[in-house]
Amino acid sequence: MFARITRWFAKRALAHAHAVDAEKRAALRARPFPPEWYPFVAEIPQTYGLTRIQRDKLHGDILVFLGEKELVGADGFVVDDRARVIVATCASLLVIGRDIAAFDHVRQIILRPEVGKSVGGFYQQMQSTLNDEVVDTWAVVELGWTAVAAGLVRPEGQH
Repeated sequence: MFARITRWFAKRALAHAHAVDAEKRAALRARPFPPEWYPFVAEIPQTYGLTRIQRDKLHGDILVFLGEKELVGADGFVVDDRARVIVATCASLLVIGRDIAAFDHVRQIILRPEVGKSVGGFYQQMQSTLNDEVVDTWAVVELGWTAVAAGLVRPEGQH
């Protein structure tokens, strides 16, 4: 009985969280896209062939991504607007035909000068449980800036 009540409350909390997320995302999308970010988006060749509708969605997704995710530097890497916008643009391009909610589980992106010699990044997923039930799942993504920059120069390469 207790487990059933717990699940009921968890479902209600999740439904409320989605409604709050939708309102927050609508507010983020309503913000004007900063003009100083356009050159950073233009550094990514995959944005060149987008339709106007796709470009508008991309800009909205970038605003949502940066409004919801924490980007931090490590090992001396300083996260500036260029790095933030490029990471957000790359992520948003992955879901150009889908909802940015595909990244709801990602809470933090750690940028390092480089991450290993053969790996361009690292993904770690964690879970919170209550009474042996998973109530939350989140992820931290680590990226090596050298791999990100190499992808900008050679988008057809293996990154």
